[in-house]
Amino acid sequence: MKISNTNIIGQKIRQIRQQRNMTQNDVCGEEITRNNLSLIESGKSLPSLPTLCLIAERLNVPVGYFLTSDSAEDAKFANFFALYDIKDAFAKG
Repeated sequence: MKISNTNIIGQKIRQIRQQRNMTQNDVCGEEITRNNLSLIESGKSLPSLPTLCLIAERLNVPVGYFLTSDSAEDAKFANFFALYDIKDAFAKG
């Protein structure tokens, strides 16, 4: 079974959100409804580009991460996330 791009984007958003210990409400703020984010994460809806950019900003990840389905590209972004986590841990002492 092939996973659609809609599912890949939603799965990546949910994965990063959970890794950051953020709730859907944390990501939504006042600009996105929690129901809309839930539909996106479940693969039932695609976010608009402005919404995806806002989600990426809230999760502190490059928007390009959500748009790639190439495992080699994902590996490059994994390095970015590792640096983010190291920087965050360092800041916390």
